[in-house]
Amino acid sequence: MNFERKMRKLWNTDFLASGIPLLLGGTLGLLVAFLIIRGAWVIALGILCIVPAGMLINHYPLVAIIVWFVAMPFLPYETVSSRVFWLVHRALIPLAMGLAVLARALRIKKYRPVKMGWAELSMVMYLVVAGVSVLLTRGDPLLYLYELYDRMFVPFTAYWLIRILRPGEQDMERFVLPMLFVCIAEILIGFWARYIPQTLPAIWDISRMGTRMSGTFTNPTPYAYTLALCMLFIFQEAMNRKSGIVRWSLILVFSLGLFCIFLTFTRGCWLAATPVLLGLLILYPRTMFALLMTTIVVGGILSTTILADEVQFALERLVVQETVDSRIVLAHAGRQMFYAKPFLGWGFGNYDRYDWKFMERVGNAAPTDWDISKGTSHNTYLTILAETGIVGFFLQFFPVVWWLRWTIKVFPRLPREGFWSRRLLVMIWLSVVFYLIATQIIGARFFWYSIGTWWFSLGLVANMVQAYLRPEDFGLPNWVRLWLVNFAPNTITDGFSR
Repeated sequence: MNFERKMRKLWNTDFLASGIPLLLGGTLGLLVAFLIIRGAWVIALGILCIVPAGMLINHYPLVAIIVWFVAMPFLPYETVSSRVFWLVHRALIPLAMGLAVLARALRIKKYRPVKMGWAELSMVMYLVVAGVSVLLTRGDPLLYLYELYDRMFVPFTAYWLIRILRPGEQDMERFVLPMLFVCIAEILIGFWARYIPQTLPAIWDISRMGTRMSGTFTNPTPYAYTLALCMLFIFQEAMNRKSGIVRWSLILVFSLGLFCIFLTFTRGCWLAATPVLLGLLILYPRTMFALLMTTIVVGGILSTTILADEVQFALERLVVQETVDSRIVLAHAGRQMFYAKPFLGWGFGNYDRYDWKFMERVGNAAPTDWDISKGTSHNTYLTILAETGIVGFFLQFFPVVWWLRWTIKVFPRLPREGFWSRRLLVMIWLSVVFYLIATQIIGARFFWYSIGTWWFSLGLVANMVQAYLRPEDFGLPNWVRLWLVNFAPNTITDGFSR
């Protein structure tokens, strides 16, 4: 027994704590020296930065999600080096998750227990199904395996990292400051890009949809969703602050975010914002009623003066028909693709490869040359059904249903007041709902940041819900127990009785 204890101590304190760092340090030192001799100073500097970054991530793995959350919106794929994209998107969160799993497996750190279940299994099964479909339907699968990694695996790891680390109230509050930074920056850059785009730095010189507000994004919808997620956390923080300049400043940021969502002039974003506002009105009726009344009065005055053009354009967007006809044709093609292969679909990443074959006249809407040559899905859910069928759709969205069920179960157990409360849980769900509604009018597969933040949000839901689950919640339903007690008492075991 003493020998076993000594060997465990030798492994944990000497080898893991000292041996591995020395080995890695020596290897990196030789590599850096070699790169300096070859004149590759930039790469050598990057490797030197890996060491402190790795130490920080190892000490506080959640920093990986925070850095990813703050950096990714301001690094457009079109203008940023692929090396930066590899580091920030492809490596950061998976590396943090790998370190967290290793630390838990080797018991280097003490983590609160976590129960991985059916929701996590369905995500793993989705990756398997999608990966196999790529291998079977593509002669050159590597590019599409990369797409699967970027579009689904990295967002899944954000969810899994939250599940593994189980952040508490203090950790959740730490997310507010990064979200406040992203929200304010996107508001400012949104106005900048809308009114004086010619002065933007080269990194944000990207294609945008006319004058519709989109900040550092190429499309208004991921911009609006990013704002909505940040605004909900900001508003929750404001409501748990004492009345003063900080609280009213946070409410002002929230109000400006709402105005920017209006300036996206995107009907799907306006529709998605409706349940968010209704939810906030139920959670904080007095504050929201006063805020909405103020917005209506001020907006009514400005709509006839400096905002007259914006209001006129908004009214035009409500009745515009050209884009509606195109979406009808494209949505019909997506449905026909699904009907043709309803179970496993046409293969992950294959939507644009086959959709043109299913484009045809629908009523008065006829496909244009643009629809056939460049048109793509404008509905995230039709895309998933067409590419991976019912099986892929079920596996991907099963975690949403799973955690909604347990949310309803544990909701009465959560605190009524405070930052960490049932109100925060509802707000996170409101951000999930915003995404689910808004992505019905775009193909979310092009916006990996939005997919990642959505799975991050679902991970936060799972984290809060799990904190209030009880062992008996996973036992037999009460009606089954009652039936067994009355008609088959000998089948009741200690595991099911209390």
